[in-house]
Amino acid sequence: MTAPSPPLSELAAFGLHERVLAIIRDLPRGTALDLGAGEGAFAQRLHALGYDVVACDVDADLYKAREIPFRAGNINDGIPFDDASMDLVVFIEVLEHLKNPWRAVEEMRRVLRPGGHLLLTTPNTGNLRQRMHYLLHGRFYGFGHPVIRSPLEHIHPFSLSELTMMMNENGFHNVTFLFDRPFRLKRYLPTNRFTGLTTIVQAQRNG
Repeated sequence: MTAPSPPLSELAAFGLHERVLAIIRDLPRGTALDLGAGEGAFAQRLHALGYDVVACDVDADLYKAREIPFRAGNINDGIPFDDASMDLVVFIEVLEHLKNPWRAVEEMRRVLRPGGHLLLTTPNTGNLRQRMHYLLHGRFYGFGHPVIRSPLEHIHPFSLSELTMMMNENGFHNVTFLFDRPFRLKRYLPTNRFTGLTTIVQAQRNG
């Protein structure tokens, strides 16, 4: 019997996992891939919802959710899963770190079954704070360092128009955008594209 995992860190903005889970709760159950899984905190929550979960990350040493199967893989090189083998792929706070994000979306489409669902998140560069920062500094907050200092570097900021094109060109439809922001601010203002800290993309693979 596998020993229970220690408490795991959610390597994302506070409350973002719960926001994404609220969307996933309405989707049909099946096989799920937590891609860029980190320690495995979100994989555990998918498992608790009734999904048959496998986790994948480039850093095998970081992964701690012993009860959830894990396979090491680099999305830039191709991940070790068969074509059309997943009903759901979740990609939280990873896309902006990649040198070739379009290649990553192609790979996620490959492993999804026709009609399967993709949920990914990335910083919302269209909110008012980001627009003001760009106006004053010529770059988005959290982006723009001249060299890649670590795998955690934010490389690629995304507009909604580029995300829409990326989904459409890679064989997805039913593309919708939702937004999330720090929990402490949610009670004061509505969360939308102008206030949201994070963009949540939901899409479905073409049949």
